[in-house]
Amino acid sequence: MRIWDLNPGYLNRQSLLGEHRVMARDIAAYKDIGKWVTSKSGSKDMRNVSLELTSILRLAPDPGLIENTLLHMWGYVSKYDTLSGKDLGSLSMPSLLKKIQKLSLANNVTYLNESTSLSELDSWKL
Repeated sequence: MRIWDLNPGYLNRQSLLGEHRVMARDIAAYKDIGKWVTSKSGSKDMRNVSLELTSILRLAPDPGLIENTLLHMWGYVSKYDTLSGKDLGSLSMPSLLKKIQKLSLANNVTYLNESTSLSELDSWKL
């Protein structure tokens, strides 16, 4: 059973979150809103969360959180590459993002390909 079978609002909530874009800016908001996304109900409604996300996404990504976010995204594509942890640490953030983009597209990693994070993070000077 998939989560959206249990919670029909999940897909709209999930697409609204733009998970990695929030993670790169505010880890506490990412966790809080993430709980709302996976819940069947909650004290927040879609409009309030939309306003909160709009405020968060107007901010530039936090340089300290970008690396964490990219490593989280790397987890979805790492099985398609032979890069070791040591070598991974030697990549610049722009190089790591490019590698994630390439592997995600080449291997049809739906979760990443359907998010806007791959392109949105690329628009910032990493």
